[in-house]
Amino acid sequence: MIFVMLILQILATAQIFLEPFLFTGGGPVNSTTTVLLLIYRYAFQNSLGGNYGMATALSVMLAIFLALLSWIYFRLTARWSTS
Repeated sequence: MIFVMLILQILATAQIFLEPFLFTGGGPVNSTTTVLLLIYRYAFQNSLGGNYGMATALSVMLAIFLALLSWIYFRLTARWSTS
């Protein structure tokens, strides 16, 4: 049960964007920069165009990581619901 809660907390934490963006903009010396804020910065920081390749690569890596954690969560909960 603890492992399931850990996975859910990691999934929720990986999706934080709005609070650091609005309140600190990444904070002093990037102390509150999250993965989503980093992706946003790579894509839209420069008004002439961003580093779209880096933003895409980070987005795909984040999607794979979250999909893997979701798959583990579903496997654990399916195993516990059948027993």
